[in-house]
Amino acid sequence: MIYNKIKKSKRKSKIIFEMSILLFLVASLTCISTPSTSVYALTVAEIFNAEFEDKMNSNIGVFTDTSFSMAIINDTEIVYAGGFGAMPGNDTVYQLGSLSKLFTATAVMQLYEDGLIDLEADVNDYLPYNFSNPYYPAMPIKVKYLLSHTGTMKNSETYWEIVFNGTYAFEDMFYELLNESGSEYGDSWRNAIPGGTEINFYQLPNIEFDLLAYVVEIITGKDFETYVTDNILTPLGMTNTRLDYNDYDPSKLPPALVFHYYRNYTIAHRNYDGRGSVGWRTTIEDYVKFLYTFLNGEYESTSLLNETSINLMLTDNGGYNGYGFFLGGTVSDIGNITVDGLNTNAYALPLPGSFGCFGMAVLNKQKKICAVTFSNSHIFKDDYLSYSDKMLNTLEYALIDLIYGTCSTCTTKTSLFFIPVISTISILTVITMRKKKK
Repeated sequence: MIYNKIKKSKRKSKIIFEMSILLFLVASLTCISTPSTSVYALTVAEIFNAEFEDKMNSNIGVFTDTSFSMAIINDTEIVYAGGFGAMPGNDTVYQLGSLSKLFTATAVMQLYEDGLIDLEADVNDYLPYNFSNPYYPAMPIKVKYLLSHTGTMKNSETYWEIVFNGTYAFEDMFYELLNESGSEYGDSWRNAIPGGTEINFYQLPNIEFDLLAYVVEIITGKDFETYVTDNILTPLGMTNTRLDYNDYDPSKLPPALVFHYYRNYTIAHRNYDGRGSVGWRTTIEDYVKFLYTFLNGEYESTSLLNETSINLMLTDNGGYNGYGFFLGGTVSDIGNITVDGLNTNAYALPLPGSFGCFGMAVLNKQKKICAVTFSNSHIFKDDYLSYSDKMLNTLEYALIDLIYGTCSTCTTKTSLFFIPVISTISILTVITMRKKKK
């Protein structure tokens, strides 16, 4: 049948029918392609509201004397900083555990920018004595391997004793543990290829970052704490970050407490000699300044590294390991929390329970979002897992809302409500036209 020979009324009926069907399809496709969270816009105040804080407090409340603090960066704004449980202030001082490693990685990258260290060089080039993996003695231990947790060293019992009790001078420790003539040589190396992808996420080679701190001391002629203070902390105004807990007002230290995931005991506040790996203390308001520089390149016009170096740190160097960062992982590796959109370029801290603390930082430059949490307790004790899960899930949902549910210029999009409305209009239109035809 030729179109232009159709009667005018019938042609009009067909046009209206086709337009109705088209409207229905457009509305349906719009709804299908539009995430449900983008139908509305939330403000930051609506996300981190009283209900959010009530949920956090109700779950942290089951952990006796436990303090939990967190801060959120969205784009260029620190949109939330607050605490829950015991001593919830933003100036509460926490043991950092493995989040201390980012100070070390930053220090090494600063020396790299100054041309004082080569990331591709054998670390032996900067040391007074040589190291080699006894299983692969001909393979170099490159600086970049230590930065990416793949130097194949391991934390022996002797290492932990030294870190806890300071039984060796820093420079002597590495000789005894890593040199083939050292007394503890055989217990400090893994049977793995240096620079490979084999790594135990839950047994990080802290000794590798302590060794990097020692390299910084050799190159600069400064002790590591002085270097970090002069080149990282002071420029950013991080006045509450230290190695020695005795430097703090005791009223700012949270209760000393441990809910360890395989040991249950309480330890008093103490210093640790793992200055490159676990020993630092800080506050949530201090550390968020530090992370801000990785997300935005600078904090209040102060930069620690150039953008090229930051991107290099966030580049996979094998096994999803960046320089000081774990990449491509999810926070579910720590606390059963998976934040959609935060699984790339994320630094997810493993369980630093030996130090009586829990710390986590997630940073994603693509989504321009960063979250950091501190606690004085290891919150993943078996009896309390459901509460810690609920608490971290509350944080997860808030971050998802922050990514997908907020916008500065939102336009109203077709919602699911309009599908049956448009469908009804379409059907009634067809019925009406058919009646007129009859």
